[in-house]
Amino acid sequence: SVVLQLLHVFMWAAALVTAQDLDAAMHRIYAMDAGTGADGKVVSMADNNELFKNGESVATLNKGERWTGPVNDFDEFSASGPIYGSVRAGGEHVMSSGRLKGQRFSFGNNRRANLGIWVRALEDTAVCTITTNAGAVDTRLIPASAGTIFSFTTITGGDQGVTVACSADVVVAAGHTSETDYMVVPPESTEWYGVASTVISLSQSGMAPLEVTESCNDGSSRTYTIPGGGTGAVSQTGYTSHYNGKACRYSAQGPLNVRSYDDGDGGDDVNVLSTSHESAYFGASTDSQFLAFASLETGT
Repeated sequence: SVVLQLLHVFMWAAALVTAQDLDAAMHRIYAMDAGTGADGKVVSMADNNELFKNGESVATLNKGERWTGPVNDFDEFSASGPIYGSVRAGGEHVMSSGRLKGQRFSFGNNRRANLGIWVRALEDTAVCTITTNAGAVDTRLIPASAGTIFSFTTITGGDQGVTVACSADVVVAAGHTSETDYMVVPPESTEWYGVASTVISLSQSGMAPLEVTESCNDGSSRTYTIPGGGTGAVSQTGYTSHYNGKACRYSAQGPLNVRSYDDGDGGDDVNVLSTSHESAYFGASTDSQFLAFASLETGT
């Protein structure tokens, strides 16, 4: 299977499809950082694929065909076949796949002094708490099938972490309307794989320090230690820009998050993907400046 990092400047592929997912009853994606009435795009990766927006049928698409229309924050798009979507709201903001749902998330906050976190509950009501290095920021109850935006000012830096902890499954995106480092945030996992660009940022929500091993396709390897304390983060420069460098696997005994930023070409972040989210199917809802592929299998 192949992990794709799909960028329009920095666009990250959030619609993830595995072979067994093709038999799933429904594929769902969620608009994040869309505001009100933004320009939405959803592309189908299957033929005769009926697309629903918030439960209402809006189109039947064949493979490669695209629906366009107005989109609001937290709108849900669903279909029996795989779909991928983004929304133009200042920048091009990738929609979050329902397959990226979880209850514990973390990310390093290197340069967002004004931070926005979009959290969308799924089938169940969720109580979610946002925490930074300074402590708990806010706790909210999010009704099922609804979303909320946590917006606050905070300290930035390579050692500054942010966590989202919820009582039920949610999907998460982070950034701000000023277009600083928008990204869809996957839940924490113990193993990640992808192509870093310029700067790598590692984070975790555990209380004890976490040792992470980086193993790359050029034969290089190194070890990072993410501080504990519940919002640990560490970053490292030196990776090739524009995702032209090596592909690396990041593994640890405990859950973590891995992302890349500061490519010098756009305002978004790119999260690498956990190895459980590999895929052989991808779609692009808008033009991309370049694509980056990484595979755990030789000859892919």
